[in-house]
Amino acid sequence: MNSISQPSSAGRQGLAVGDFAKVKAQDLSPASPSSVAQIVECSAKGVMLRVQRYLAVGTVVELDVAGEFSVWKVFCCVPTRSSFHVGLESAG
Repeated sequence: MNSISQPSSAGRQGLAVGDFAKVKAQDLSPASPSSVAQIVECSAKGVMLRVQRYLAVGTVVELDVAGEFSVWKVFCCVPTRSSFHVGLESAG
């Protein structure tokens, strides 16, 4: 069984630009589906994702990358032509 962990710099090293992930706002019901996201930027400070829906600043999200779960907080959501770029920072 996978557990949810806080992101760390070591955990971020496993993330790569171009990887796909599932992202789910934690305030949604367990029956709500996850959204597919693509990692577009990684740094020691956080992760930037391309998603198809708006996520409000301050929303706590669960990120699933290849079965590894972590909890993040949205710090920005920028509209692009056909998607949104969502910046995530450690929720801890």
